[in-house]
Amino acid sequence: MKTYTFDEVVQSLNSVVAYDWAAFLRGRLDSTSAEGPVGGIENGGWKLVFNGESLKLSGRRGNVGDAYSIGLQVGDDGAVSESIAGGPAFNAGIGPGMKLVGVNGHVYTHDVLEDAIMASKDGGSISLMVVIDDYYKTFTIDYHGGPRYPHLVRDEGKPDLLDEVINARAGAQ
Repeated sequence: MKTYTFDEVVQSLNSVVAYDWAAFLRGRLDSTSAEGPVGGIENGGWKLVFNGESLKLSGRRGNVGDAYSIGLQVGDDGAVSESIAGGPAFNAGIGPGMKLVGVNGHVYTHDVLEDAIMASKDGGSISLMVVIDDYYKTFTIDYHGGPRYPHLVRDEGKPDLLDEVINARAGAQ
């Protein structure tokens, strides 16, 4: 499999249509924005919204609600596999490799963590006890938004281009 340098990719794209592809790609590759690149979805007639309504496919990708609320991806055993940069848990000092053992003074279970996230909406804080290299440490997460889940919602003010693309590929009329 051939690999291409960044300059080769830019040159190839410019051979198709002239544009400042280097700036376009760098803007996306180097971005540290907390928001994802949703321009394509929005131009296709949809919006990305976050609310407390649980996903229909919960459990398929782990505890996705924790990632979009406090910014943690946590395994069933409490092992932190991801702490989203700039998220509340990351800002509190929690990172991958740590293991949650307690939530607000209770032994960690995912249900106890979900209850703490839900209670945060009413002004409660979230205190997590973790194990780091055989030491216990407690972190307080500054989060008061309750559970957050991502959803795509139709923007009726724009044509639904995503459905048109899907229908064309599926052979629908």
